[in-house]
Amino acid sequence: MPVEHHSIGAGSCPAAVSAGHPIAADIAWKVLCQGGNMVDAGVAAVLALTVVHSEQVQLGGILPALVKPADSGYVFAIEGVGRWPKATAPEVLHRDHRGRIPRGILRTVTPALPDACFTALDRFGTMPFGDLAKPAQALASDGFEAHEDLVAATATYERHYRTYPENTSIWLPNDRPVQPAERFRQPKLGATLQRLIDAEERGGAQAARTLFYEGSLAQEMLAHVHIEGGWLSADDMAGHTTPIVSAVSGKAFGATIYTPDTWCQGPTLIQCLQIAEALGIQDQAPEDWWHLILETIKLGFADRDKYFGDPYFVDVPLERLLSETHAKELANTVGPTARSRGDDIRTGAPPLDTSVVSIVDFDGGVFVATPSDMSHDSPAVPGLGFVMSTRGGQSQVSSEHPACLAPGKRPRASASPFLLIDDDGRTVAGGGPGADLAIQASVAILTQHLGQNIPLDQALSAPRAYTLEPPGSSAPHLTFPGKVRAEPDLPNDICDGLSKRGHLVSKSDSGRAVTPSICAIELDAQNGVVRAHGDPRRLSGQKTGPKP
Repeated sequence: MPVEHHSIGAGSCPAAVSAGHPIAADIAWKVLCQGGNMVDAGVAAVLALTVVHSEQVQLGGILPALVKPADSGYVFAIEGVGRWPKATAPEVLHRDHRGRIPRGILRTVTPALPDACFTALDRFGTMPFGDLAKPAQALASDGFEAHEDLVAATATYERHYRTYPENTSIWLPNDRPVQPAERFRQPKLGATLQRLIDAEERGGAQAARTLFYEGSLAQEMLAHVHIEGGWLSADDMAGHTTPIVSAVSGKAFGATIYTPDTWCQGPTLIQCLQIAEALGIQDQAPEDWWHLILETIKLGFADRDKYFGDPYFVDVPLERLLSETHAKELANTVGPTARSRGDDIRTGAPPLDTSVVSIVDFDGGVFVATPSDMSHDSPAVPGLGFVMSTRGGQSQVSSEHPACLAPGKRPRASASPFLLIDDDGRTVAGGGPGADLAIQASVAILTQHLGQNIPLDQALSAPRAYTLEPPGSSAPHLTFPGKVRAEPDLPNDICDGLSKRGHLVSKSDSGRAVTPSICAIELDAQNGVVRAHGDPRRLSGQKTGPKP
């Protein structure tokens, strides 16, 4: 189990990093040791993840993040997600694509990750963007040893990469999937990062931002969009901004849980934990516990699909949805058997995935982010080494749906970090890959940890089950009523108990490319203790230690 912890005397806070790759964790740790704070280290790690996890994190992708400054009671959400172009035409999708959002350029929204980095640094950071981007630039240019996630993704999605010549040249080097331990280089992405570094050194962060959103990089992206027949315009790029707002919060199991707003599915985590608490789930036998968890998740995700969308466009009754009264009302609908059954078996487009970085700095400041966007579902920009954000594939086409696409609107992203503070002042922050299943994994982990006092590392490593009933966030939004996927290590007696309660259980591995894998940090500032946790299901990196 990948977990590091460090404890020193109260009054001097050690730091911790947990990230989706050891190289990203090492880079973040070095920034902290050089005097940077949690946001400086977080931005450096995020940029590194666009390189070492380029199969699932794009420089032109998204960056949902939460920030808790040191010695502050506030938690801020960095809303790093793109917007649909002004020229977005839903009627085209109805007329030409059977009411679906196709793979390719039509699902492109404004690239959000660079502006989210610039905005976070301007508000909370202490170090120049260029200094923080240099490790990522070197990684892209010099390469790194291919890891299991990269190998699995390029093999799993080989036929998707081959749809686009530029993607093939990047992620299928030597005209084949990446092989274990071979050196993987991305010189085009390295050159793009170097252009941003050079611009920042010449004219500051604003010059680097202008280069990406209005200058020559923007022009190359827009020329690509025009050739491919997309909707994004110069006005869309130049007008993109990253709001920083108060995070959404709710109480459950003696803790306050924070997530971004309903432009992502983060608040579903809060709601599920509240329903689980209302059910008295902490006192249940294992078979009953898993039955209640699965039914809880169905209820929370049903509210997600009924209400959640960009709050600038949709009036989401979030105060009611996150109230104790509503949690009890939903809990009262849960019975001793599964409510839904079904046996349809369909296949569809692979889900989007993500990565994670969670940091507590030497002053107790916390940063957690889930940077994302895949590399196989739209053509990469020629010469730049990345795919522009395809997060639009998580919108709905029907105007009746709260997450429907519209000009200027943000898709409802599946990726979301969380941060919680319990009644003793202890902080836990995390997130991870797994598409829609990542929220389900977090529900199980935090219910075990908060509701049953199971140590976080044990909760992270415990075998899990997932309901496949909630409609997928990504087009074509598949649903499999009643179906449950149990991890191979989940005991047979639990699976049999779930089957007797009406769940359609099958044991299987979801495949490494989309396996939920949660990374987290713990901070007990009162006792000067930090821990950095990783999930054994996928590669990650952890660092802890005192201030040098």
